[in-house]
Amino acid sequence: MGKNRGVSDNLFGRLEVARRAAAGQRGLVEVKQLELAGISRFGISRLVRAGLLHPVLPRVWRFGNVLMNEPARMTAALLSFPDAVFSHGTALRLHGLDTLSNRIELTRPRRTHAQDGYTFHRSIVLPEAREVIDHLPVTKLRRTLFDVAATGTLEQLAVAIESAWRLNLLNPARWLAQLKDRSRTRFPAPPQLIRVLRDARRRTRPLDSALEVLFLYRGRAFGLPEPVLKARCVDDYGQPLEPDFSWPNRRVVVETMGFEVHGTREAFEQDAFRVLRLAAAGYTVVPITWRMLERGDQVFALIQKVLRSHPLRRWRRIVYDAMEIPLRTLPPEVRMSVEALTG
Repeated sequence: MGKNRGVSDNLFGRLEVARRAAAGQRGLVEVKQLELAGISRFGISRLVRAGLLHPVLPRVWRFGNVLMNEPARMTAALLSFPDAVFSHGTALRLHGLDTLSNRIELTRPRRTHAQDGYTFHRSIVLPEAREVIDHLPVTKLRRTLFDVAATGTLEQLAVAIESAWRLNLLNPARWLAQLKDRSRTRFPAPPQLIRVLRDARRRTRPLDSALEVLFLYRGRAFGLPEPVLKARCVDDYGQPLEPDFSWPNRRVVVETMGFEVHGTREAFEQDAFRVLRLAAAGYTVVPITWRMLERGDQVFALIQKVLRSHPLRRWRRIVYDAMEIPLRTLPPEVRMSVEALTG
């Protein structure tokens, strides 16, 4: 006794046997492995009191010096619920996509009580709807997007779809056409999914970041006039500029500034010079960051005030494909969009 926090040498030795048996499990051990090492439930209680084991999830413990990062928490979930598959926001992260959720989400066929830091969904995931990524069972991409559409917010779904589009994992127009065939079946596509895909179909390219997606959708919800996305304009030197969002008829642009894209010294300098070029071209530049969006309607009310402070102009000429041309010479579908914006 006394060798390790009042735990007998025999019990401590058995704990080391369990530790070796659980190698490769990120410092986690399951109750069956402890029992196979000869540790009873009473022995587990003594090890917990001594601080050598810490409960994580039902039937799963971690050794005292283990850091519970996300990979360890995901391993713990699989040890505790071997019939579960990672889904929703966690599946999006495993597929390499943007997500607004930091929780670990799993789907299993049985109802599961809530656990701290985990979200469980009850559903059956057929074998053809799952795959393995980094040795972890995950719902396939389209099943994941269906799940997010059914249980998440419109913003979460839009962020995921734009991210998948950027990585060429899906084409919104093609998928929307395929989903039309399901519209009269027993399992039609969720309305939110159709709405986001239709919005994406109107564009020729995805938005560049999750911050852009949130600004667009929250601006619409607030009631801002619909901006032009990636409108081409030229500076005083004839060099092309492509602001994130713009209201050209009011000479106002919004530039999103996420740290993941603009967080280096070089990017900071480029952004500053870009703002100067836009200002020199006669535009008022409004920067938007993640923390600004957290302020909610206050930010959009200020943007609306900026727009109202700039007189409305009716375009006669427009920069199209890097050339300034008369408005009447635009393709009909583009001219209709421009005239709708300019009144």
